[in-house]
Amino acid sequence: MKLFRSVGFTSLSAILAVLAIWNNFRLVDADVYLAALVPIAHDSIVLASAPRLCGADSVSHRVFRGIDPVLAANSFEANVAGAAPASLSKLREYFAIADSRKLIAYERAGVSSGVLIRDGRSLVRLSRVGFNPDWTQAVFCAESSSARMLMHLRLEGGAWREVGVYGVSVS
Repeated sequence: MKLFRSVGFTSLSAILAVLAIWNNFRLVDADVYLAALVPIAHDSIVLASAPRLCGADSVSHRVFRGIDPVLAANSFEANVAGAAPASLSKLREYFAIADSRKLIAYERAGVSSGVLIRDGRSLVRLSRVGFNPDWTQAVFCAESSSARMLMHLRLEGGAWREVGVYGVSVS
């Protein structure tokens, strides 16, 4: 009987550890978004998570020019088709947040995002954040109807700092 309790306790501990790590990853994503986007916060901007990366169809796409190949590969992998939207709840204090799942469903049904996002607001879709292996660099794409920007950040002194913003033409 003691063996079963011990195994059960060990399993429960392992599950809780995995959940804690997963929650920390989600917080790191939000911290990256905050560092890059809070300086441009405005109530006319509506954010939605959309797992895609500036129209890139491979890690050799021109959007990744100048980005470490491993970071580019991790970013591409984080945004594969079918990836879940990122949590943007930590950004609610600064931006309006669209329900990404509903937005995707409406658009698949042929309803324009302009019908859903009104009152002169602009929809900005954010890709999932990709990180380098030691979690000190991150990239994500911010995409509106008129622009795509790849945001590159580095963790310095415990805070995320912008390394570069790379414009990508919208086709």
